[in-house]
Amino acid sequence: MPTPRSAPAARSGFPATLRQAIVDALRRSAAHDLPDGPLRRYLERGLAPGTPGHGEFLRATGVSQLTALYAHLAEGLAPPRWSTVAGDLARIAAYQAFEIISDNLAIGLAADADARGDGGEGTAGLRRGLLRAFNAAVVARLRGGPPAAALLAGEREAARQVSLLTQSLAGATHRRLAGSLAGALDADLWAGLVANAETAAAVADRLAGDPLGPLVADGLEQRYRAVTRTLDAAHLCLVELAAVGAHSVLVTPTLAYCVGVLAGPGTVARLRPVLADGTLAEALYDAALLSRLLNDAGTRLLTMSAGRRRAALPAPRGPLAELLTDPLFTRLHKDLRHGEFNVCLYAARRCADPETALDSLAASLDYYARLYAAHRARLATALDRLTRRLQDPVPATLVHRFVRFHAALYTHRYDDAAGEYAI
Repeated sequence: MPTPRSAPAARSGFPATLRQAIVDALRRSAAHDLPDGPLRRYLERGLAPGTPGHGEFLRATGVSQLTALYAHLAEGLAPPRWSTVAGDLARIAAYQAFEIISDNLAIGLAADADARGDGGEGTAGLRRGLLRAFNAAVVARLRGGPPAAALLAGEREAARQVSLLTQSLAGATHRRLAGSLAGALDADLWAGLVANAETAAAVADRLAGDPLGPLVADGLEQRYRAVTRTLDAAHLCLVELAAVGAHSVLVTPTLAYCVGVLAGPGTVARLRPVLADGTLAEALYDAALLSRLLNDAGTRLLTMSAGRRRAALPAPRGPLAELLTDPLFTRLHKDLRHGEFNVCLYAARRCADPETALDSLAASLDYYARLYAAHRARLATALDRLTRRLQDPVPATLVHRFVRFHAALYTHRYDDAAGEYAI
């Protein structure tokens, strides 16, 4: 990886500056984008410095991990306009903090689809329909449609029937921090979805008119279309799963946005040719695919030899969720436990017995490990070429750092602080 261009070293206090900027962005969004109600009051209280449990609140809402990610990406790359850079990065971080709310709607839906085969009825079926409607509303909002509150008005009653706190990996923490507000907060999912959609539009608007703007907006749209695809598709082959999985994470729009706000004006002007011929889009897709595979399998499973990986699989003596408890399988165990979409588990979950399921899982892991190695090599070549063409290492460095951050993140157990969700 080439060395970044000479730039003022990031001030030692930049992570703290960035964290405060994210807090400020969330506070502004709560006031501007969140309909008045319990969720707005809870956020305003939790974001206020000195509030009991403030640090725990920042972790539970994703602020701490997002600060770590964006501080790592920006280190040494930004021009000496730190307050502007922090504000721009805070805008997308605030959106991604709200994105956790809609992401949590999918918890349990993969298991429900496997059990029923048709999306089911009841709470799971209601959440499935609500998530489809939300995805369509965000796409409409990104395309210049009316405010999210209007687009989602018809889903308000359905959202009231879904528990905001139960439908969250950090629900117990939020319930404890919310105290007497927890009951009302639990029924305020709709407000969070409205803010999620509005902050997505704000991210796209920030680069409207910029050469990278269409890549950001298209990447955001792809995210929501791909999530709906994971809900609706009854049968996907391994290569389709990889593509849908890569589009359903926010890597492409996130990296395109970061290049737009961190690269110098001269670099942004030189981006037009690599945008026109797809070079940058291909590199960002590779980064998205690698990040998706790391998220779903974990770094160690993807990088060990096929023989060691096969030998590490347990004997078929029960359901997968009870078998894959070794820390090596922490990413698989997380998604089995919470019923979340995982490209490596897609076929195995549909098998009738543990032996067949483990054989299917082993075949999927072998395929995705090879795919990971191939796209990792392809990305390295693409980033070197990108740097030569742009005469600036910043865009390539951002992409490289992003993938490296998540490779390190997913070596840890998912329930450790060091292995918590980022993007």
